[in-house]
Amino acid sequence: PPQLPVIPCLDIAAGYQAAGEGDEVGGDFYDVFQIAPNRWRFAIGDVCGKGMEAAAVTGLARHALRILAREGHDVPAVLGRLNSIILEDDAEVQFLTLIHGEITAMPGHSAISMVCAGHPPPLLLRAGTGLEAAASSQPLIGVIGGAVFRAETCRLCADDLLLCVTDGVTERRAGDRLLDDDNG
Repeated sequence: PPQLPVIPCLDIAAGYQAAGEGDEVGGDFYDVFQIAPNRWRFAIGDVCGKGMEAAAVTGLARHALRILAREGHDVPAVLGRLNSIILEDDAEVQFLTLIHGEITAMPGHSAISMVCAGHPPPLLLRAGTGLEAAASSQPLIGVIGGAVFRAETCRLCADDLLLCVTDGVTERRAGDRLLDDDNG
């Protein structure tokens, strides 16, 4: 998105750096948008492949997420419907990984309900207590017909950090090592 929304009591940030050269497009994407007072949705995904096919599926996924969320569907239902849409499409690109979640902002904390569909797991760094996975992996989008998704909820308090990345980060190299070697 051209800019991220302001969410009261929560600092959000995003970064995107294309790995391709020239005009090559990839399938990594993110989005954050409001669906109701004090409720926002976010997504970070990676469509299989590169080029125009991946870009087309990326556009389809981003807009479908927004439409379905604004129609009032909960996070698992949105992913179930997106899964059906991708499976019905005849594109060469057949699947994507995705974290889709809903943020409910409240004074003093935020509740985040999310599904991690085959994507690198979101990490939650709790202030002063350590790192944990914020959600477990579930089926990829566009692979299994009738896949059922379940939301997992975490609570963010002051100074907690939720980090979501694509494999562009976990597969990045530092010399001869991947950044996720030895749990990165």
